[in-house]
Amino acid sequence: MKILVFLEQRQNSIRPAALEALAAAHKIESDLSNIEAVVVGESVVGAAEQTKGFGASKVYAVEHAELAAYNPLKYCDAIESAVKESSPDLVLFSASPMGRDLSPRLAARFGSGILSDVTSIQASGDKVTAKKPMYAGKIIANVELSLSEKPGIISVRPNTFAANDQLGGESSVSSVTAELKDTPLVTKSIKAGSSDKADLTEAQIVISGGRSLGSKENFAKLDSLANVLGATVGASRAAVLDGFADHSMQVGQTGKTVNPKLYISFGISGQIQHLAGMRTSKCIVAVNTNPDAPIFSVADYGIVGDMFEALPIMEQKFKELLV
Repeated sequence: MKILVFLEQRQNSIRPAALEALAAAHKIESDLSNIEAVVVGESVVGAAEQTKGFGASKVYAVEHAELAAYNPLKYCDAIESAVKESSPDLVLFSASPMGRDLSPRLAARFGSGILSDVTSIQASGDKVTAKKPMYAGKIIANVELSLSEKPGIISVRPNTFAANDQLGGESSVSSVTAELKDTPLVTKSIKAGSSDKADLTEAQIVISGGRSLGSKENFAKLDSLANVLGATVGASRAAVLDGFADHSMQVGQTGKTVNPKLYISFGISGQIQHLAGMRTSKCIVAVNTNPDAPIFSVADYGIVGDMFEALPIMEQKFKELLV
């Protein structure tokens, strides 16, 4: 089965989640020669060369001045050009915000089926089977994609498949001419976040706070613990609505879905909308004064107590352990 993997890049650097998508491809196809990738941007040959060893036999570089800033329609045009060049059976994306935007667009263009946000994947004949969380993460569904209409489209949840630079592949770069269509949609500018921390969707450790922190100043206290752990700070919807945190930090059904190795929450009750965005985290630690808070139903470790007392103690203990 031939697979093409979309490699998301930022400032000519391949995103970690994109390399995880390459690792996911190897769960389906063991023959390295059948795994290719595509990277899109204004000048991305250098980014394409960063994938050596991560499992792609060839990387298509689709370059054009109009691809300097992300534009969903033009990026989809670029990927479509690479698909026509590669003729894959399957196209894989990371289920990052960009991947969630592009993958259904590409599926619509080819009239093919799509599986989104999967957490396991395997192939048998002309079918691909996978598992994905559904209904706010309350169930894990077995889903199936027929490749009768090619290419099939799949997006994989970040932090599910470990990137591996020992998978092989020289990642020889092949330039593809972008066939960009005229569109009234124009990207004027992109405002980058001020934080140098990993994006919430890719973070290995997430520290989240809720409305109970009481103020923007108190919410900022989470940054100190996050700095000790190298974590990214998230927030509940209530904390965002109260102005304690930016919407880009929101975890949950109307925010971002995270899947870190460690998720620590302070003062978050755990309503179903929030659980939908974090319940697949590998290890969940919850701090809340209410022993009946829903967050404890999914927590691996729970602390019933005052978060303002627990926070400095945890920070000091982590400092001692990590020295």
